[in-house]
Amino acid sequence: MIKEEKIPKLRKEAKEKGLKFYFTGKPCKHGHLSKRSVSDAHCLQCEIEIWYPRNRAKPERKKYMKEYRLKYKDTFLYPTILRFVFPTLF
Repeated sequence: MIKEEKIPKLRKEAKEKGLKFYFTGKPCKHGHLSKRSVSDAHCLQCEIEIWYPRNRAKPERKKYMKEYRLKYKDTFLYPTILRFVFPTLF
């Protein structure tokens, strides 16, 4: 893990170094003073308090994800894990 002093202040700098976070030292629009994600520039505290619970609580999202997992269950991680655990089956 990177020490707090080593986290870049600019998103561009963090992206160039291949880091996931940067810290501007300025509060976000909701008043949080937290690290920000390089991928979408969201404050991590906002992600935890606002965005994550909002998406998890939507019933249509739950239904969609269940259907998605059933539809693509053969193409994702499960067969890959089985290949490593039981290589003679494949």
